[in-house]
Amino acid sequence: MSDVMQQRLELLGRAKLEAAGFTDAVIRKAYGRIPDLLVAKKQKVLQYEGRIVLGPEQEDGDVQLRAVELVTRLADHQVNKLEHEVHGDITVNVIGLREEDV
Repeated sequence: MSDVMQQRLELLGRAKLEAAGFTDAVIRKAYGRIPDLLVAKKQKVLQYEGRIVLGPEQEDGDVQLRAVELVTRLADHQVNKLEHEVHGDITVNVIGLREEDV
């Protein structure tokens, strides 16, 4: 793919992201939240005889795991499945792309 075509596709993708509300400020804000997610905690809220009782704080493993997955994806440390060596024939069917969107 030529450099001009690559730049055109990058600009088109960026314009679509910004039209959907993903501006640079929103992306910076999202990146800024990642450290908070890595140490996320949860606390149960119960009611006993009409009074609100808070349970002990606990690590929120689900949120922390999702944050770690996000960090590794953003840092490009996840294995790219397309880089694996393949022996034999491969058929790829692309469904859902319109020519004018590419």
